[in-house]
Amino acid sequence: MSDLLHAARSLSKSTKFTVAAVATLALGISSTTAIFSVVHSVLLAPLALPHADRIVVPQSVSTTTGHTWSVAYSDFVDWRDNHVFAKVAAYEFSEMDLAGSGDPVRVQAAVVGPQFFEALGAAPAQGRALQPVDYPVDAARAVVISDRLWRSQFGSRPDIVGLPVELNAIKRPIVGVLPPDVRWPLDVDVYLPLRFSTENDPDLRRRDNFVFQAIARLAPGATVQTTRASMSRLARLAEIANPEIRKNVSTMPVPVLDWALGPTTPKALWILLGAVGLLLLIGCVNVANLMLARASTRQHELSVRTALGASRLRLVRMSLAESVLLALVGGGIGVLLAAGMLRILVAAAPADVPRIGAATLDPIVLAFAFVISMAVAIVFGLAPALQAARSDPQLALAESGTRTSGAHMIESWRPSTECGCWSANANWRESRSWPTRRSAAGGRRSSRWSSRSAWRRTSSGRSMASSCSRSSLASATISSASPSSS
Repeated sequence: MSDLLHAARSLSKSTKFTVAAVATLALGISSTTAIFSVVHSVLLAPLALPHADRIVVPQSVSTTTGHTWSVAYSDFVDWRDNHVFAKVAAYEFSEMDLAGSGDPVRVQAAVVGPQFFEALGAAPAQGRALQPVDYPVDAARAVVISDRLWRSQFGSRPDIVGLPVELNAIKRPIVGVLPPDVRWPLDVDVYLPLRFSTENDPDLRRRDNFVFQAIARLAPGATVQTTRASMSRLARLAEIANPEIRKNVSTMPVPVLDWALGPTTPKALWILLGAVGLLLLIGCVNVANLMLARASTRQHELSVRTALGASRLRLVRMSLAESVLLALVGGGIGVLLAAGMLRILVAAAPADVPRIGAATLDPIVLAFAFVISMAVAIVFGLAPALQAARSDPQLALAESGTRTSGAHMIESWRPSTECGCWSANANWRESRSWPTRRSAAGGRRSSRWSSRSAWRRTSSGRSMASSCSRSSLASATISSASPSSS
């Protein structure tokens, strides 16, 4: 603590340096923290679903190009009937007009199969999920809504369960409300049952009718690799039975997070984080250069401290304390700036980037900001600390002796009113005589010193003696050229 207090006093005396260093660090830390918050929310944070690592998205895939797309309903029936997954459901996306509370709005909807919520592992926060009794064609047209729609459109009504609403002019009772985090990976607000009068409809069972999405949960003990092998075997049978339309087409499971992000979003976010990290590193180098320049001006102070008994470890601690204090102040300001940057990033991000709306400065992000601030302090403070540790006490003593000698010499010489040059003081005049001789015209000329050894003590003495001789000689010449007063 004493080191930090000393560092605060020292930095307060160098206002320009402190402001420049803190501003540089704050900009670097704020941009890095804001981008990391996005990366954490989109890529690193686990899904708010039980055992989310076992949720997969079945996809059709080309065996020649690797391109993936949606699935056929017949493939879904194969997976369901052969128990490839623990739970699997087909669904379709749709847009519907919602009325019944406030102004009509356009909402995103998903028409889902019977095992959809079991595959996700999502339980409603209010009411119930869709059940098998909701799927017969003649059953009541139940609907489940998201927490966001419940708050925005219905004002968080506590009696929401059982309230009828109109979807595409058809009245449906609300039977459940999902928790806030279950809008993703399906960013929709309304869930309805997927109904068919028969699954044996020829158009529905076409092997090239790739119009459905699917979501599934891996079977107990199964892995993505073993599940892919089972899916490939069934796809091969479908290709043999339909060679014209299923040639080089197989199926595979894709982890739900990889499916939602796609191939480009993770790369783009990691590259962006690396770019701002490089910017922060450049800022650290600039601050390190400023601290080295400042340390060079304090070399005498550090040498005096060493001469007075300060250990090299003590000097290193002092230098690192200044670095830590700068990093903490820059990090605190950077976190405040990061909050504003994060709002701008969320508003400017494409709509298809999943979970970016949930990006916040949560404790993990704040911990990252603290760790990176400490790392920054070490990066830009290490070089000045090592330079401080190399302070030479002899340098302080030598500089102190030189300054003392110079001050004594200045005190020992005063301007003379007699000849206009530097002359010795009274004590010196008592110990040394000024031999003179007069010219024929009566003028005074200064001669050399009777004792030259006194002027050989220092180089400054010889220089000042030469200057005095020249000044005295000029005075004598002027005096000889003037008429005698007698």
